Amino acid sequence: CNINVIFAKHLLEIDMKRILNILLCLGIFLHVSAATALAAPSWPTGVEIEADGGIVMANSGAILYGKNIHTQYFPASITKLLTALIIIENCDLNDMVTFSENAVYNVEEGSTSAGYDTGDQATVRNCLYAMVLKSANEAANALAEHAAGSIDAFADMMNEEALRLGATGTHFVNPHGLNDPDHYTTAYDLYLIFNEALKYPVFRQIVGTTAYTANYHNKNSEPSLLYTYPSPRD
Repeated sequence: CNINVIFAKHLLEIDMKRILNILLCLGIFLHVSAATALAAPSWPTGVEIEADGGIVMANSGAILYGKNIHTQYFPASITKLLTALIIIENCDLNDMVTFSENAVYNVEEGSTSAGYDTGDQATVRNCLYAMVLKSANEAANALAEHAAGSIDAFADMMNEEALRLGATGTHFVNPHGLNDPDHYTTAYDLYLIFNEALKYPVFRQIVGTTAYTANYHNKNSEPSLLYTYPSPRD
């Protein structure tokens, strides 16, 4: 009986020591955590960016920084983010795209091009790389015609997709972003569009690529190589 009592006493002592150690460690952890929390730097104030509008958002959707986030601006080639999203959602990447005369030449003179000509053929995938990496306007036009039959019809798809995503301050009239008074968006809307596009692995792969060489067939059906980025003239 005495042995049992002593054994129980020792067990109690051991358990109490463990409990005290746990409490001590917990107390230190809480103290360190509290000190760290108190010492954590606050969100910087007086942050400025050179752009007229901009936004930084957390994964939760919380706005960490904003400047004129709902003001409408001309997006220029950032337009191609929405074009890429719609193409990825609606087209087979292995389908062949034929470049029409309208796709190649219905752009501003001197605007960015990947070098495609009327009658050339390339896969949807290669056109996406040319459009995103090289910012090729004729590739954007050709993809739009391939997906919707015409640039105007594709613009309707763009505006429908923008509204679906909640981008209510956006209105697009072309797939490439060359200036038009009726072509505009906001920093907040661009976040919504880009965030949706990032859900697609192929989009992440394309925007994460620094150099790409595309195969295509020229207007004479001869196989050719197209250096989308960087090109020999860059």
